[in-house]
Amino acid sequence: MYIAAGLFTIINSIEKILGREYAEESFTNFCNNNLISYGLNLNKNKRFIDPIEYAEKFLKNFDKVSEYKNITNMLDSGGYQVSTGWIHIDDLDAFIDSYIYFLVKYSNLYDTAFTLDMPIAVGDKYFDSDKIYELNKKSLSKTIELPQEIKDKILLVVHGRILPLYYIWRKLIYEDEYISHFKRFSIGGLVVAGNVVKNMPISLYSILMLMPILYFSNKNLKPDPFQLHVLGISNHRDVFFFYLLKEAIEDTFGLNVQLSYDSSNIFKKLLQARFFSYFDEKTLCSYDVSIKFKDLDNFFREKNILIRDLVLSEITNMANIIKYDKIDNLTNLIYTTKNSSFDSNTSAFIMLLEAYEQTKFDNAISLVAKEMYHLYKTDEIKFIKELSNQLTKLNSNKLTRTVKKYTSTFKNSLDLIRSFEHKSIKDLDNVVNTYCIGTDSETFSIPSFWHDI
Repeated sequence: MYIAAGLFTIINSIEKILGREYAEESFTNFCNNNLISYGLNLNKNKRFIDPIEYAEKFLKNFDKVSEYKNITNMLDSGGYQVSTGWIHIDDLDAFIDSYIYFLVKYSNLYDTAFTLDMPIAVGDKYFDSDKIYELNKKSLSKTIELPQEIKDKILLVVHGRILPLYYIWRKLIYEDEYISHFKRFSIGGLVVAGNVVKNMPISLYSILMLMPILYFSNKNLKPDPFQLHVLGISNHRDVFFFYLLKEAIEDTFGLNVQLSYDSSNIFKKLLQARFFSYFDEKTLCSYDVSIKFKDLDNFFREKNILIRDLVLSEITNMANIIKYDKIDNLTNLIYTTKNSSFDSNTSAFIMLLEAYEQTKFDNAISLVAKEMYHLYKTDEIKFIKELSNQLTKLNSNKLTRTVKKYTSTFKNSLDLIRSFEHKSIKDLDNVVNTYCIGTDSETFSIPSFWHDI
C-alpha cells in the first residue's frame, strides 16, 4: 500500500480544480493515505526553543486534511530532519519532548505514527555511536511510557544501513527489548544508503525486515496483523521486491504481513524534472515519460501514440473513476503550460494523476509478486527467467546490467528469508558480518558495546 508523503499540501488546490465532491472521490479511490513529518516546520537557521510552541504551530498542518474523514494520516517523527542537521545538537531533548507532547495531546489527528528515530548523519563530529544509542534509548524510553491506546498506533523504526547502526538497533531490540512494547514496525534509513545497498549480493531490506521478525519468531509469537512499513521508497523495482519479500515472510514465518511504503520522490521527479511515471496495466511495464511542453508532441513508441494523447488517456481514465465529466478543465492544465515550472494548480493536479498511476501499479504488482513467488517455490529456472523479464519491464522495458544484478540480489534475498525459519538473531549477525554492510570506520565510531554482543 502506497502512502503519499505530503498529500495535505495539494488538498486546497484539488478542491479548487475538481470541487469538494470530486476531491473526496479522488482521495477515496487512489490517494487516501497521507504521511506528514513532524520535522516539517524545523528551520536550520533558528534554534528550537519551546517544545509546546512548536507542537501548536505544527498542528496547523492538519487544518485541511482533518476535514476529510476518508484520509488516513501517518505521522512521521521527523527523524530524517534530525539526522540531516535541521536541529541543533543542544535542542534534541526538547524536540523529543515536543514530539511526545504532540502524540499525546493530538492523538485523535493521526491513525499511526513512528518512533522518533535518530540515526544521526555519519561523520557528524558531535555524535559517536554510543551517543546515538543513548539518544534513541531516551526517545524510546519516553515513548513506551505513553498510554497503551497511543502505543498501539506507533511503529517502531528499525535502522541498519551501516554496521554500527545495525548493532545499535540490535541492542535496542534484543537486549533492551523496547520492541516488546510495539505491534507495528518500520524500516528506515535506506534512502541515503546509496551504493551500500547497490553493491550488496543480499538486499538490506531483507536483513532489516528480519530484525523484528526474528524477535517474535524465537518467542513463538505472531502479531496479527504484522504491519511493516518501508520509509521513503517508491521505486517500482523496489516496491515489487517488497511484495516478493512479503510473500516469503508470510510463507516462512506464518505471519499476516500488512505492507506499506511511502515517498515524495515520485512527486519531486514530476514537479522538478517533469517526468511522469506511466504504468501499463496490460504489459506490466513502467516508463518515465517526459511531459515537458516541448515533448508533448513526441511519439510514445510503446503505444504508437503521441505523449499528449497518452496523458489525455490517463486523465480520462482517472476522471472516469471519480465520475468527473469536465475533462477539458483538466487537460488544459497540462497542455497550456509552456513555462519551465508548473503553477500551483497544475502541480497539484498532476501529483494526483501520479498518485493514480502509483495506485494502478501497486494493485497490479502485488498480484504479480504472488504469482512470481509461487514460481520461486516450484520452478527455480523459470522463476529466474520471469524475474529478469519483470525487472526489465519495470526499467522502461530495457534489459541492463543493473537488471541482471538485481535479478541475482532478489533471488539471494528470498533464499535468505526462507533459510531463517528456525534461526536466531545471532545467525543474522553472521550474515551481516559476512557481507559487511559498511562501517564508514574513518568517520563513524564502533559502539562500545559491540564486542559484548
